Amino acid sequence: MYNSFKKLSDEKRDLILRISMEEFAEKGYYKASTDMITQRAGISKGILFHYFKNKKGLFLYLVEHIREWLAKKVASEIEMLEEDDYFERIKKMMIIKYKVALNYPTETEFATRALLTPPVEAADEIAALNKKYMEKYQEKSMQDFLYDKRLLEKLPLRVEPEKVIKVSAFILEQVGAKYIEKYKLQGASASFNKFLEELEFFNDIIKYGVINKI
Repeated sequence: MYNSFKKLSDEKRDLILRISMEEFAEKGYYKASTDMITQRAGISKGILFHYFKNKKGLFLYLVEHIREWLAKKVASEIEMLEEDDYFERIKKMMIIKYKVALNYPTETEFATRALLTPPVEAADEIAALNKKYMEKYQEKSMQDFLYDKRLLEKLPLRVEPEKVIKVSAFILEQVGAKYIEKYKLQGASASFNKFLEELEFFNDIIKYGVINKI
């Protein structure tokens, strides 16, 4: 569907997507102007709609593109983790995700708003994209990558490793989301050290709540 757009140079594609994202992020879906996007990108509206059919098509492409782009940023950092301690690994993984969100606030804000409060006419498509993303996130290969079960199998657990992973993911993702929201509201005044303290606190609860006392 987007073959013509994909044939553009990387520089031109990135320019159109960056300008479009800034317009949608600043003004929201309904007030975003494709006239402004085309003017800033140096293309005609006919060309823009040739690439994406309409405003909705551009928005949907952008949502999927930005979400995948952010996920790759996180994955590239996580791939370099070498910790052989499960709890230290997941703590550092959450720090990576948090820092990516803070380093790319416009992209994070755009993707989050689009998924949580999509425009009415794109709600079904956004729901399908979210389902696709969650299914991928929950695939065994992805879970093994993010939450390495092999590291848990070395420990004297009193519950199954899968349950430890489920609890870990739920609690730490909530902590991360809480502080990303605080950062969006408070900016630099939202302390990174506070995030680390709370992350450490909950990580200890998960750890010592699942390992038998020796």
